[in-house]
Amino acid sequence: MDADDRLRALWQGQSLPVLAPAQLLAQMRRYQWRLRLRRALELAITLAALIWFALVPLWRAYTPLEWLQLPFFGVFLPVVWSINLRRRHNWPLANENSRVYAGLRLAQLRNSLRELRLADSGALALLIYAVAVQTLTALRGRDAWFDAATTLVVAALLWALASRLYVKAVRARCHREYRNLRRLRR
Repeated sequence: MDADDRLRALWQGQSLPVLAPAQLLAQMRRYQWRLRLRRALELAITLAALIWFALVPLWRAYTPLEWLQLPFFGVFLPVVWSINLRRRHNWPLANENSRVYAGLRLAQLRNSLRELRLADSGALALLIYAVAVQTLTALRGRDAWFDAATTLVVAALLWALASRLYVKAVRARCHREYRNLRRLRR
């Protein structure tokens, strides 16, 4: 038995701190509450935007900026909603076994990581769309369209940067908790 085997045996022999079932259940319930709150906020923003775009033609014509935002709100958001609504978020109640709680929390964390990936790719898609529109309006557009496209690019860039920072911070926290729970579940 060499030093590597002894070190490995010592490392694997360490007991991991076991989370109490009440702590794990509290984490699960906080996650479910945050998920419901986030879905309600997303729904409110989406409905407000769709109502806005439906009612604007009643009293005036669309501005160039609104025409450029219409594909985002008319195509991208419904696609994201269809992806999110297809997923099931029903987490059954678990018994007092901490391994079951850990398994459920792992599933929640995997779901959170998927949603973070979707948010990151959505911000990137919006930025790509804005840059494409900016390029087209620079080549063929009038001043009003170019100004609207510039505003869209700046907003998309700020959104992509803020989204990237948020996703990076939350992803690191999720990965850390995921690794800890995987060790607990073994």
